[in-house]
Amino acid sequence: MIRNFYFIVYKNLPKNTQKISVLTLEYIKKFIGKKDKLVVVDARVLSFRPNKKNIYSYKSKNVEFIKIRNFKDFFKLLNKNSYCFTDINYTLRDYILFFLIKLKKIKIILINNIGYYTQVSLTPKKKIFFFDSLIFFFNNLIFKILLLISVLPHIHYYFESSQIRINSLRKSLSKKLQKKIFLKNIFYFKKIIRINSKYFDEIRSYKKINEEKYVVYVDNGFDHPDRILMDGKPKSIDRRIYFEQLAMFLNKLGNYYKLNVIFCCHPKSHIYKKGHYFYKLFNFCKMTNNTDYYLERSKVAVFQISSLINKAILIKKSIILTKSNLLGTYFNEKLSDLNAQIDLVNVDLSRVNDLNFLKIEKELKKKIKLYNYYITVNHFINKNLNSFDQIKKSLLIKWF
Repeated sequence: MIRNFYFIVYKNLPKNTQKISVLTLEYIKKFIGKKDKLVVVDARVLSFRPNKKNIYSYKSKNVEFIKIRNFKDFFKLLNKNSYCFTDINYTLRDYILFFLIKLKKIKIILINNIGYYTQVSLTPKKKIFFFDSLIFFFNNLIFKILLLISVLPHIHYYFESSQIRINSLRKSLSKKLQKKIFLKNIFYFKKIIRINSKYFDEIRSYKKINEEKYVVYVDNGFDHPDRILMDGKPKSIDRRIYFEQLAMFLNKLGNYYKLNVIFCCHPKSHIYKKGHYFYKLFNFCKMTNNTDYYLERSKVAVFQISSLINKAILIKKSIILTKSNLLGTYFNEKLSDLNAQIDLVNVDLSRVNDLNFLKIEKELKKKIKLYNYYITVNHFINKNLNSFDQIKKSLLIKWF
């Protein structure tokens, strides 16, 4: 039996994100059948977004790309009782699209295979964002109501690598309320299945690289869109002070270890014009291309906050987290969330001149002993299988 799998895109994607999405398609192909059909559906027109430019600059072998021109096209394309992968952070403007998914009885599959990831509420908190906060509140309220009355679709299969995340969902208010008969549809997930993380997949065949040539800083974007949503756009003076403090710390750390410092830019980082002072402070690599190379060869990995901390922990790298009041509420709440899960070395960038690097080095060695428990609860449930084999096994059980 041939099954149809739709990868539905309804937002404009920057090129770096497009490349990451193509990697996701390659991952999906590892667990669907050889005769199954995988289609990327450009559905931006259904969410009333500009869609003149191609959604993908990169192509994936044996994957069909279809651009929807109108609602009728979409309704004809999707076969009933098929399966789809999609971003579920949708807003009011996207409800029609997801109503159609529900109407066609298409089962949504969600995969989170990065290990533990920090979460904070994206509700705008500043008074100047009162209107945005109101929209956020009503969107969430309407979403719950429409979910409850089965107008919007649930996630049929949620594959998650972090047991901590699974436990959190099972303790959530909506899960508890689901016990009431009239609220049985309020919990978003039909079935939650734990799998290994993609980083654990990598280290199953990972050959340790006996090189420690760099101090690596993994950026998460001072001007990240989510940070701007929550805190507003950072001031130019705050940005400058932050990067000067960061540069001072990284240079001191590099000098201590007598190693080159590499700044790995986040794909959503603010792009500065050529000649900007920013480029005089660091040696750069583009995060999507070379970060793994430098991370695997690092003596110390420094993070603002990033999902790549998971990989650094798995390959037992010394990790430093940087903190600063200049990063705003969004990043500092994410940092607090991570610190609650694992006790890593934190450095306050405003106190760089007071740092004792010999003491930091001793602390780094102690913290590595904490990694094993974190790995157990966030990265594997079966050491003998890859995550995509676990998904394949689950899907075969459910669908045949």
